[in-house]
Amino acid sequence: MASDGANMMVGKNNSFFSHLKKDCPNIVLMQCICHSAALVASKATEKLPRSPEDLIRSVATYISGSAKRTAILQEIQEFFGEQKKKILKLADTRWLALHQCVVRMLECWSSLSQYFLVAVTEDHLKSAEIILESLNNNVVKAYFYFLKYSLNIFNSFNAMFQTNKIIIHEMYSNSIRLLKTILQNFINPKYLVTDIFDQALFTDPNKFLPESEVFVGSECEEFIKAFPRNIFIDFKNTCLKFYIKAAEEIAERLPIHNLFFKEFKFLNPETCFDPQKCNTTTNQLDKSKEIFGSYFDAYKVIEELREIPYFFTNEQIANLKKMNISEMWHEIGTVKDFTDDNFKFNNICKLAKIILTLPHSNAAAERIFSILTDLKTKKRNRLADNTLNAVTIIRSSFQDKYLTTDSFVVTDKHLQLHNYNMYKT
Repeated sequence: MASDGANMMVGKNNSFFSHLKKDCPNIVLMQCICHSAALVASKATEKLPRSPEDLIRSVATYISGSAKRTAILQEIQEFFGEQKKKILKLADTRWLALHQCVVRMLECWSSLSQYFLVAVTEDHLKSAEIILESLNNNVVKAYFYFLKYSLNIFNSFNAMFQTNKIIIHEMYSNSIRLLKTILQNFINPKYLVTDIFDQALFTDPNKFLPESEVFVGSECEEFIKAFPRNIFIDFKNTCLKFYIKAAEEIAERLPIHNLFFKEFKFLNPETCFDPQKCNTTTNQLDKSKEIFGSYFDAYKVIEELREIPYFFTNEQIANLKKMNISEMWHEIGTVKDFTDDNFKFNNICKLAKIILTLPHSNAAAERIFSILTDLKTKKRNRLADNTLNAVTIIRSSFQDKYLTTDSFVVTDKHLQLHNYNMYKT
């Protein structure tokens, strides 16, 4: 079951999942990792002053609501040789939308400062004065540089798991990588040589870097060099709180301590064809056998996995590694035993195919929602359900196959089906 982390969906008591588990004891809960990453960033951002978010909202409200003000800003951007860019509005419902807004604000910072310098004189509005004061505040700008650096870490992680490709086997390793990327900004490197992290590590000051060495991004580091010592240290300490909260939330929300997800590493061709890694992995399939053991012989799974690295030639292994993950395991599953003509790796391939069906995020479902809102507009509100369903399937299929209406090739079979449906009545 794929879901976000809402209590009504996945809570321990009286949730949709808890009731479903009574009827399906072996059900696996896959909380959307994209939702989780966005929540981690959101919780961590709460440790920073609200001035960056307030400034983004104030600027968007002041300018975007007026065509005249938007046009004046574009004239100023053109005068200073900048690209004409709109001010983005902050949307809480979009994953990590704050990062895009922060980047756009920094790109337009000079032109916005000039715009509100004029606006204070001409409009005589208190709101314009407050915005100009924030734009001239270097500490506020420093937080923008910090958010540009720190939120980009989560954005890159989130974008990775919005893909249509099968990457369920990379969920554990990439979650560990995300945690390490956050920790390296404030933890002494000697404590980061392992993949097993204790929660106490995030809050033990003895393992932190000195305050002045807490890394806040190259642009931000360059910008705050001129700050007075007391402001410099206060800024670093505030950013440190962001990192600590982010690390705690990652440990709580992402599968860095979940042995079930850790076992998925055997799916990776670099693991299953490496005798040393494969033999280590075979001792870690207990959770998979516990949940899915009714679908295959649990003892044969280990034996078959151990045999894979030695069964194929180097040339065959090289060819298998060139395939995508689902094709590779399908090909392994078609290999037959020489003695009894049965499938050689039947059990381990069954387990692999079961795991490969698990969704790594809800991004695909979210895209369907977007397609529907694009199709059924106010002017097309009488579309029949069958039509809406058909067009949605086509649009979704095009996205999965990276097709457009220009690149799609119409064949004779398509025309025959089209003519048949038109004239069959």
